[in-house]
Amino acid sequence: MKNFFNQSEKGFTLIETFVAVLILVFAVIGPLGLLSRAIADGNYAKNQVTAYYLAQEAVELFINQRDRNLEESPSDWSGAFDNCSQNNPCRVYFEDGLRIEPCIGDGCKLYIIDDRYTHEWSDAPSLFSRYIYLSEADDRKANLSVVVEWMNKTQPVNFTLNTQVFNINYGI
Repeated sequence: MKNFFNQSEKGFTLIETFVAVLILVFAVIGPLGLLSRAIADGNYAKNQVTAYYLAQEAVELFINQRDRNLEESPSDWSGAFDNCSQNNPCRVYFEDGLRIEPCIGDGCKLYIIDDRYTHEWSDAPSLFSRYIYLSEADDRKANLSVVVEWMNKTQPVNFTLNTQVFNINYGI
């Protein structure tokens, strides 16, 4: 009778090979899971920075409009802001001049044209929408809130920048 279990032959058994492959698979999958999470966190951070810059741009454009209003009529510093309120958000952008308009429907959605964000419609919608709220506008100051919203996978995320815009001619 032939001995199938010859101890003189060298090599790996099927179970030893399976265990080695299993260890190798776990050694590769673990870092890949961490890498996937790092990429997702990086994208989230990039969107937060973009949202901050979009909010800051809106504040700067509002301040620019305030300065233009003061040049034209020192007593009417907030004239272009009349359509904006806490209940009616506006959009602000620079397209053939500075525009401040109320958002109607999906009018606060931002689009990408020539690598810049704008409220003008294009075939390239961005992830972001930007809403500008103005409250308690009096002769001296206005409270300005800029909310930038986007979807992070399936979760809505927003960034809010609050500031005050002052009438620099107040009391003069």
